[in-house]
Amino acid sequence: MDIPLLPPQRRTAVNTMRIKEEFVKRVARGDKHPLLFAMNAAFFKEFWFSGGCRLYTDTVSVLSPLLLKYLIQFATDAYYGKHPHIGKGIGLAVGITVLQMSSSVAMNQFIYRGMIIGGLSRASLISLIFAKSQTISSRAKAEGSTMNKEDKAIKKAQAKQDKKKNVKAGIDDQPGYTNGKVVNLMGTDTYRVDTAAAWCHILWTAPVQIVIVLVLLLVNLGVSALAGFGLLVITTPFITIMIKTLAKRRLLMNKITDKRVSLTQEILQGVRFVKYFAWEQSFLEHLNKLRKREIRAIQFLLAVRSAVNAVSMVSSDSLLIR
Repeated sequence: MDIPLLPPQRRTAVNTMRIKEEFVKRVARGDKHPLLFAMNAAFFKEFWFSGGCRLYTDTVSVLSPLLLKYLIQFATDAYYGKHPHIGKGIGLAVGITVLQMSSSVAMNQFIYRGMIIGGLSRASLISLIFAKSQTISSRAKAEGSTMNKEDKAIKKAQAKQDKKKNVKAGIDDQPGYTNGKVVNLMGTDTYRVDTAAAWCHILWTAPVQIVIVLVLLLVNLGVSALAGFGLLVITTPFITIMIKTLAKRRLLMNKITDKRVSLTQEILQGVRFVKYFAWEQSFLEHLNKLRKREIRAIQFLLAVRSAVNAVSMVSSDSLLIR
């Protein structure tokens, strides 16, 4: 009773209905990526306000050192007796203070609204996935869909290619939507949507920041500023390849996780038979093998991610240092 109720616009039921209505509308029109644009329509104002705050913060973080340069020049001129107008110095000091304060507020708004949208998106998607799992047919659970013959042929050909990849990776993939896959969708996949909603604006604000930094460096340092930018361009293909590798390995790891969660669900549901027939050791060995594969996949992903972050930091630092 001490915890107040959420306002209507923050409640899961309201946001779930908004996303579902937009999703059905876009599916009927035949749009590509209907769920993505349905979520964008449902949280449009708050989502893009967050992006605007991030763009403002990145721009101010680049322009503040420029104002600081002019303030230092003002203090230097005053020290050597050039007697600059006092209003210029006061204006620069007040300007830097206002920019820093507004930048801090904008950054906090970006983080706050991004996390709010991520949480609302995750809660709404979990509700939609759970509702769908209660109405999905047994055929769809076993095969993954109820498509026509042409679509099935395409799906079958794609499944063969995926199976070859899974065999190479040592993964025995299961078709359809098992309980493990549904649980993984509601847990792991919605968490990634949550994280992406909070930080995806960096994808388009970072290039703007890089362009502003490059222009300022060219104005102040000349052509020599291109050395640091050249290093950034040279390392971009390496980062792209590593990110593609990361995405492929992530898909393979998802299948391992699905299989482990599915096996765990089966053990819990049939624990009586497991105990009756003394299958504990067999199931534990099988579960440990899947867990070891998953841990190795996670280690590989973390190693690649650390390498990408290291190269990105070196490239960006070299550009800023120049």
